[in-house]
Amino acid sequence: MGKNIKVLIIVIITVIVLWSLVYLFNETPFLFKESEKYSLSEDPVLLCPKAGAFSYTTPKKETMILFLHGYKATPHDWRKIAMAFKKKANIAAPLYPGHGTSEEEFQKTCFSQWYACARDVYVKYRKKYKRLYICGLSMGATIALGLAEEFSNDKKMLPNGIVAVSTPLFVNKIFKYSVLYDWRFYFTRFYSWIVPSFTHHIRNVDKDGSDWVGYDGRKFMKQIHSLKMGMARVRKGLSRVRVPLLVLHSKYDKTVPLENLYYIADQVSSKDIRTRIFDLTEWEHGRHVITLYDSTRDKVRKEIEKFIEELNK
Repeated sequence: MGKNIKVLIIVIITVIVLWSLVYLFNETPFLFKESEKYSLSEDPVLLCPKAGAFSYTTPKKETMILFLHGYKATPHDWRKIAMAFKKKANIAAPLYPGHGTSEEEFQKTCFSQWYACARDVYVKYRKKYKRLYICGLSMGATIALGLAEEFSNDKKMLPNGIVAVSTPLFVNKIFKYSVLYDWRFYFTRFYSWIVPSFTHHIRNVDKDGSDWVGYDGRKFMKQIHSLKMGMARVRKGLSRVRVPLLVLHSKYDKTVPLENLYYIADQVSSKDIRTRIFDLTEWEHGRHVITLYDSTRDKVRKEIEKFIEELNK
């Protein structure tokens, strides 16, 4: 064997070993642990009045709709749509730990705590109501699917249906879906060790009526990696999801690739799966928070309304 071939083999083996280590530390829960324990202030200092949790309930109604917001966001993600359901159902939208208050508080929290908070609220309402639906946006939809997985063996605790909007279960998925949205996502754990957070430029683009409330202009690498591990956990258990699903997404979503919609439909065991894809190519915004845009908000509401009404028959 020639010297050049030996060198080439050594280089190839070295690359494979190094990439395996990168994958192990960044894409798997290897040596990764986080606590579910969280605390919520009874009187939090909010970013603004819109940032807080909200609920509207009356004893006569048998249906509860639980609205779960996204990463770095607040229940305001859903407020305009949720209010349209007040006459037909009781509604509630929790605020996760660290959200809607300050970036300093946010950096003390993680996905497991956000999930635990949403689960506690869900369990409280699920025990009270004959019918309960979960509407989740972005990370909120990931959490909603996780709840359907967790309670998959308890019929009394299952939601009656889930609305999953702009759902992230992966950012990059080269095999089968040929998606490489952001190569930097492969190194989130390493980034979190070096630069826990950093500011980034906010593009001044058309708002399309969106008045999003949350932490903008800053990336939190530890929390991004925590979210990625949460997504992987939910992704692993998707086959346990058997409840009716309405999955909504936008073409060219700049935050979460559309292929997540197809992945969910492929992986869950639900017999009732409905999908709707919105075309927002005319807009320059992120095309992600379709519950807030003027061009899509009413369409999303009508899809949810139809879904729930048909399931309640």
